[in-house]
Amino acid sequence: MSIYLDYADPKTTEGWHACAQFALVLSNPNDPTNYVVSHAHHRFVPEECDWGFTRFYDLRKLFQTSDPTARPIIENESAVVTVFVRVFKDPTGVLWHNFVNYDSKKETGYVGLKNQGATCYMNSLLQSLYCTRYFRKAVYQIPTDNDTASESVALALQRVFYGLQTSDQPVGTNELTKSFGWKSLDSFMQHDVQEFNRVLQDKLESKMKGTAAEGAINRLFVGKMKSYIRCVNVDFESSRTEEFYDIQLNVKGMKNLRESFQDYVAVETLEGDNKYQAEGHGLQDAKKGVIFQSFPPVLHLQLKRFEYDIQRDAMVKINDRHEFPYEIDLEEFLDEAADRSDPHVYRLHGVLVHSGDLHGGHYFALIKPDRFDLATFDDKNWPASEVPTFRVLKQEPYVKFKARVAQSMDVSTDRVRLWVLVGRQNKTVRPDVPIPDHDPAMTVEVVRTTMAARSTDLRLYLDLRGEHDKGHPEPNGNTLMIFLKYFDAAKQQLFGIGKVYVQRQMKVGDLSGVICESMRWPGSTPLRYFEEIKPGMIELMKSKATFAQSEIQDGDIICFQVEISEKDIIDLENQGLASSPVAFYDFLQNRVIIHFRPKDEQSMDEGFDLTLSKKMTYDMMSQKVGDRLKHDPSKLRFTTTQPNGQPKLVLKRSLNQAVAEIIQPTYLAHQTPTILYELLDVSIAELETKRSLKVVWTGLHNKEEGTYPFLLPKTSTVADLAEHLMKTVVFSRDGSRRIRLFAISKDGKRQEELNSLDMIGNLLDASEIFAEEIPREEEEAQETDKVIYAYHFYREPTRAHGVPFRYVCKPGEKFSETKKRLAVRLQVPEKDWAKYRFALIQEATFKQPTYINDDDCLYEHKFLADDVLGLDHMDKSNKRINGPYKNEALVIKG
Repeated sequence: MSIYLDYADPKTTEGWHACAQFALVLSNPNDPTNYVVSHAHHRFVPEECDWGFTRFYDLRKLFQTSDPTARPIIENESAVVTVFVRVFKDPTGVLWHNFVNYDSKKETGYVGLKNQGATCYMNSLLQSLYCTRYFRKAVYQIPTDNDTASESVALALQRVFYGLQTSDQPVGTNELTKSFGWKSLDSFMQHDVQEFNRVLQDKLESKMKGTAAEGAINRLFVGKMKSYIRCVNVDFESSRTEEFYDIQLNVKGMKNLRESFQDYVAVETLEGDNKYQAEGHGLQDAKKGVIFQSFPPVLHLQLKRFEYDIQRDAMVKINDRHEFPYEIDLEEFLDEAADRSDPHVYRLHGVLVHSGDLHGGHYFALIKPDRFDLATFDDKNWPASEVPTFRVLKQEPYVKFKARVAQSMDVSTDRVRLWVLVGRQNKTVRPDVPIPDHDPAMTVEVVRTTMAARSTDLRLYLDLRGEHDKGHPEPNGNTLMIFLKYFDAAKQQLFGIGKVYVQRQMKVGDLSGVICESMRWPGSTPLRYFEEIKPGMIELMKSKATFAQSEIQDGDIICFQVEISEKDIIDLENQGLASSPVAFYDFLQNRVIIHFRPKDEQSMDEGFDLTLSKKMTYDMMSQKVGDRLKHDPSKLRFTTTQPNGQPKLVLKRSLNQAVAEIIQPTYLAHQTPTILYELLDVSIAELETKRSLKVVWTGLHNKEEGTYPFLLPKTSTVADLAEHLMKTVVFSRDGSRRIRLFAISKDGKRQEELNSLDMIGNLLDASEIFAEEIPREEEEAQETDKVIYAYHFYREPTRAHGVPFRYVCKPGEKFSETKKRLAVRLQVPEKDWAKYRFALIQEATFKQPTYINDDDCLYEHKFLADDVLGLDHMDKSNKRINGPYKNEALVIKG
């Protein structure tokens, strides 16, 4: 039984819609407690002004009951249909919208940006900057007369902004990313949006120098804050004023934005063992904190959704609820001496949202342009239709229109019959009823209003009679037009055979004669029949049942196949092939294109694509790849990849692991999953007794000098690995000739030394192993010396790069002397060393890094377990990014 809810009087005005939730209830006329119900919601529009259920309930079951004392739903040929409807207001204009034929320019005045692969973070920021008019004006003011768009960031950005202003279609960003110096691989690497914003602003700022736009970015986005330590009992204050482009606010434990600001400026008391060494005053109780001296006109806030979890020893995403208002007054967070002549009330202009987790996700923007509430700027791409279309006057006679169609198809008019196509509840589109052509006065408008009232566009199916057929069967309520498909199990293909006319009282098996004649098979060929109800719903039909009993109607699709033996079925299934249309349709539903490329190749263009089923096992996948590469599948090893294409995890062979579990869902809907492969000389089974390792050697001076691969038995110890490495690397003349093996902590700030007695088979698969030569200074350290951790970062403590190291602190040593020893240890050129800044990073009380002056004594700090020395400098090698942003460094060259 089918039941639909129809909107009684749909409007034909453009943009008309009604949003409703509803429940359809069918109950016994004498006992309303005996019922069945189905729920749905729908956006009723002229094209879809009815909605409901094609298969609301099995008709036979409505006449039956399992309990002899109970009544059936349908009793004495009657039942009661009840409808509960709840109509919703639609303030956004897109509630339950399917976005088919949606024109964002027409509806909102704005268009989107095309996603190149993983550039959603860039698109979101660009939309936000575009809607900041002062910034857009400043970009337009940069002189670009002699520039080339593919080489000039300024010109390429101007062209993107111009496209967003004038285009009716989504705007491409290929020119812009080419101007960055990016290759195709870079477009598939997702970066942190805050990092991208800073790099882009730096680049534009340099382009604006000497132009009318000079200083625009500073005037628009830059504020000032003061970090201070103020003594309680003596008149002494140490402070540093710094500019900021954005403010990073804690989310964890904070209910709303105001609480996050209060946490940011919270004052810490330095007392007891943690007293402050004030120059000329000795150890003093002190107050330490941050206060704002000015806020910029446009304030960028970064909510710290990612942080290092000490318990898990991993970066985690904070998904706590955090409220931010449409308006906030920040005056209370200003320094007492700050200028308060202008108000500091900020209104919410946009939100850049990251959905996903640490390893991947999707950015989109919610922006509040001048005349809208927060509107979503996300990319939607819909392919253009290839179906022939005709523009027709409403009053054109239908017979004339039919003649036009026949002429366009180059066939005679008497061979053509047109059917009205309708969209069914199950999301399929099928012919519904033939259009009569006996009335010469009937217009196309009459056809549309009487036979397709729910559609703004008249969609038709062309029924072409064969040259030798007598004519089209007359529609008499007993004749059905059905479509036939043939599934060839040997070729693993579906073939459209065409349409046939049948009588409702004919049996399904009666199709055998027509099919065998059409396929030129013997009449005795055994066949099986399946109804294609919708994608994902294919059901075996009973040959002895009539078409009426099978609930077949005009436009339905029946798929047939030649019966095959049980042995052939087993053979096909053992090869991972379909033995029936049900299995083949299941493959179509679950098929996935996977890109395989060699693990040692970095180009995204290398490799090949295979179409597999998500239900295939590891062994089936391995067999398919082995067949393609002509390589023993047992000697293949696979590695999954991150959304940016970089290696993630080595796959372990598992008998029951399906392809769906291997590829896992991606947040990038249009991205082809990529799996890396390695051609091995030994089988996976043998390899499982050994461990393949790569050790990065940093030598004595904390520089990556090379990577060394090893294949050792899993029972080997870390000490054994060190012995193999000692035979390979070159030691420094001034070193100890002793090796330390270690991993890097998830936040990139500390070494995690490997125990020499641990077996290498117990090391985590994903862990990267490093080795260094232990400095003599550390070996010869006195009991009074302190050995601390040091690491490299740039601007923000979370943006770690390079390899962390250990360093010896000497009692009473001024930091100016400490720096000299550091320079010798790290062998940094003097010109670069002058740009280094040094900070004390305290995790337990972290607000901002405490930068160290030459007169300070690092030794006197009471080091806690997580306190480290930070070296703040640009990463010129671009080799290694650590912490939450561990991927390729983001660089803009143009």
